[in-house]
Amino acid sequence: MNSDSEDEKNENRWFHAEVNEVPLLQKCLRPLTDGENPTGNVDYFCVSPDGMYLASTHAYLEFSVVNFAAYYCPEKRVLRLHLRHLEDRIATAVDIYAEEDGISLCFTGERPNYNALLLSMRDREGNVIYSSEIELVLSYPGSMELRSSDVNYTVSIDMQTQTFMQLIEYLSLYGFEVQATVQSTGIMFRAVNEEIILWEEKGIYQIEHEEGEIVQYPFLLKFDLYQKSALLNAAILSERVWLHQLVDLRTVVVVPVQGHHSIQFCYQP
Repeated sequence: MNSDSEDEKNENRWFHAEVNEVPLLQKCLRPLTDGENPTGNVDYFCVSPDGMYLASTHAYLEFSVVNFAAYYCPEKRVLRLHLRHLEDRIATAVDIYAEEDGISLCFTGERPNYNALLLSMRDREGNVIYSSEIELVLSYPGSMELRSSDVNYTVSIDMQTQTFMQLIEYLSLYGFEVQATVQSTGIMFRAVNEEIILWEEKGIYQIEHEEGEIVQYPFLLKFDLYQKSALLNAAILSERVWLHQLVDLRTVVVVPVQGHHSIQFCYQP
């Protein structure tokens, strides 16, 4: 329960989030900004009472409230900004205070200014030791329908990260568009005329679907490797990678990070 002083602070805020695992946040941001033009694409920083997610042109990062040391957000809001700028500001702050222990990173929006995001760092006693204001391109109430985590899947493949990384490294030698034909006994991955078949062996991958559902094989998953470095930078943060097919036939590659948040790449059928 908030103290009186904390309640008073929140009266002047429309959003506040504090993250303790700053190095991990940096690593999670990198797949979103790989290949991004820092003065080109405008990205999304979306907040809600349930958490926040950051979206670029090819991927998005989802956080739930359990990931934060402190979190306050009474309403949904969409912030438009350059994630590369945000990443650079965080990197600058971390470089300055790299030797400090117990550092936390805070994102804050203060009323009445809805057109700026305040980035700050605190020491273990809660003192602000770094502060930088990031101007927003746009800010408005509401949310973006970007998340796929609440959508039902027709089929899901749980795969070892090492297998996935080796697979895309090899197939990228032959082409940048991958088709995966999923059968009950194995999966054939194809890039142009090169094919690799993975047979269902315990520990390498597992096919999952809704219990009691009649499964109509084969399934066709499609994803591209134009952002291969982003996929690799995301995959190294987890031991597993999920390949999902949505009911509208889109393919989603999901990298779960420490069980509470995920980096996701969504591809059209």
